[in-house]
Amino acid sequence: MNLSDLAGPALSVFSRRFLLVTLVPVCAGALYLLCLVWAGAPQGGVSFSRAWAKATGLGGAEIALLLLVVLVAAFLTQSSLPALHRLWQGSWPMPFRGRRLTRHRRARARLERRSALPADLASRPAAERAALLHSAYRAARQLDLAYPRQDPDVRPTALGNALAALYGAAGAGYGWDAAAAWPRLYPVLPDRARLLADDARDALDQAVTLAGVGLVAACAGLPLLVPAGWWVLLTLLPAALGALAYRSAVHSVPVYRAAVQTAFDLHRFDLLRALHLPLPADADAERVLAEGLCRSWNRAARFPTAYRHDGP
Repeated sequence: MNLSDLAGPALSVFSRRFLLVTLVPVCAGALYLLCLVWAGAPQGGVSFSRAWAKATGLGGAEIALLLLVVLVAAFLTQSSLPALHRLWQGSWPMPFRGRRLTRHRRARARLERRSALPADLASRPAAERAALLHSAYRAARQLDLAYPRQDPDVRPTALGNALAALYGAAGAGYGWDAAAAWPRLYPVLPDRARLLADDARDALDQAVTLAGVGLVAACAGLPLLVPAGWWVLLTLLPAALGALAYRSAVHSVPVYRAAVQTAFDLHRFDLLRALHLPLPADADAERVLAEGLCRSWNRAARFPTAYRHDGP
C-alpha cells in the first residue's frame, strides 16, 4: 500500500458537493469573523492594516489550526443542512409566524383571483381580451411555482412555499406523490438525468447554507463591533449576503423542480421496472398504480400487486 492508496479514501470526503455547498460558505463566514478579530474589533478599534499584518504573520502551526477549525465547522454545517432547510422553510418556531402565514395566504388568494378569467371574456374587445389572458397566465404561472395547491399547505416563508409547490406538483400529473416517490426514483436515474438534478439541488443547498452562514456571521460579529462605534455597520455585509442568498435559494427551486419533473416525465417507468412491477397499459392504469404505491410508501403499508420478473 502506497501513499496514494491511503490518501484516496481520506480525500474522498472532499467531494464537489462538500466543497461548493459547505466549505466555500463556511470559509466566507470564517474569513469575515477572523478579519474582525485580527482588526481589533473586541477592543473597540478596527484597523484593517492590523488585520493584514496579523494574517501575513501567521505561522505554519497557526494556519494548520485555523484550517482544522474551518474544516470541523464545515462538517458540522454539512450535517446541519437539513436543520437549515427546516429553518428557512419555517418549520421551526420563528418571529411573527402567524403574520407570515396570513400574508402568504392572502398573496396566494390574490394570485388565484388574478388567474381567474371573467365570465364575459368572449365579449371583450380583442386587445383587452389578450391583455386579460396574458395577465391570467402570468398569475397562474406564479401561483403554480410559488405556492402549494392547497391553502392548508401554505408555509410562512417563500422558500417553504416554493418547495411545497415542487413536491405537490412534480409527477402529480401521472398520479405520483413526489415526496414519496422521488427518493425511490432518484437511485434508478441514468447519469445525465441525475447530474441535472444534482446540479440544481447543489445550487439550492449552497444558497441555503450561505444564507445560514450570513445570519450566524452577522449575529456573531455584532458583539465584536458594538464597542467600535459606527463600525457596527459592518454587520450589514453578512446580513445582506445572507438575504441575497435566501432570495437565490427561492429562485433556485423552479430549476430544481424542472429537473425533478423531467425525471418523472422520462424515467418513471424505470422505477416500475426496478420494482419488478408490470408497466401500465394506459394513463388511467398508471394513475391507479402510482397512487396506490405512494399511499403504501407514505403509510408503510403493503400494496397488493402482481410482479413481473424478466429472465429465467
